[in-house]
Amino acid sequence: MPDEDKVEETKKLSPEERIERLREIAKRDEEEIKKAEDLIRQSEAEIEEGRRALMPEIEEVDVGRLFRRRAREEELEETVSKEKTREGAAEEAQRQYQLQLSREPAEELATRAKDIYAAVKESGYVSPAQMEEIADMSYAMEIKKADKSRGAYAPESEKFSEEVSAFSGIIRVLKDRYKGR
Repeated sequence: MPDEDKVEETKKLSPEERIERLREIAKRDEEEIKKAEDLIRQSEAEIEEGRRALMPEIEEVDVGRLFRRRAREEELEETVSKEKTREGAAEEAQRQYQLQLSREPAEELATRAKDIYAAVKESGYVSPAQMEEIADMSYAMEIKKADKSRGAYAPESEKFSEEVSAFSGIIRVLKDRYKGR
């Protein structure tokens, strides 16, 4: 029965009974209000927990650390840039050396290759430095062959083809031995 009907019924009661009945109704209403308020607080707490779960934790940002990190990155970039410049200079120096080798007579290059071959045969292995020298001489010999075919190089010896062939054989053996380390 709705509360309004209960209140209407109490009007028909004697004043003492009416007061008693209205106090009972008020007490029940207070309990229901208290339960409703408790339920509201519980629901609000659940909503707040849900929001916290969805919201990521915000960390305090150390601005100084960010600037130090940026400074380290800039230092690293500068170091890389310097290293690239050094590598570029080293590559240029190697190209110049190879060009210088290409101006030497083919017989001289073949003799140097034979000397390296003899050293390798004696030691039993090819060192990285020896392999680098062989690579430079191979490049120089390729330039010589290209220049000869264009007519830009006149060998001092008529045995140019023999020297190139011997040089190529020695180079092949040394490269094979280096790969088989």
